[in-house]
Amino acid sequence: MKRILVVGSSGALGRTVLRTLKQRLGSTGCETTSIDFSNSNCADINLLLDGKQAWGLQMKGIQETIDMEPSPQFDAIIHVAGGFIPGGLGSGVEHVENSLSTNLFSAF
Repeated sequence: MKRILVVGSSGALGRTVLRTLKQRLGSTGCETTSIDFSNSNCADINLLLDGKQAWGLQMKGIQETIDMEPSPQFDAIIHVAGGFIPGGLGSGVEHVENSLSTNLFSAF
């Protein structure tokens, strides 16, 4: 069985990716794990992020959860998170920080 991690799987693109994986590989052909800010009803396992907690602590917790699995390695990691920046584009450093925290840090 293939183990696939999908980051950003509760959004429109993420749900489509998960549904397509299940259709192509079958429900017994793959186990999908979601990392996102909300549950994905298409994923087998959901690991939730909290925008109010420090990223480092969250990533440590997610890594510990993954490490407890009988097979802690993934056959594929698909990142489809991002695109939306809360508060609009902003300017200068604020824009860069919003982009990083929303789109990049959520992947790790």
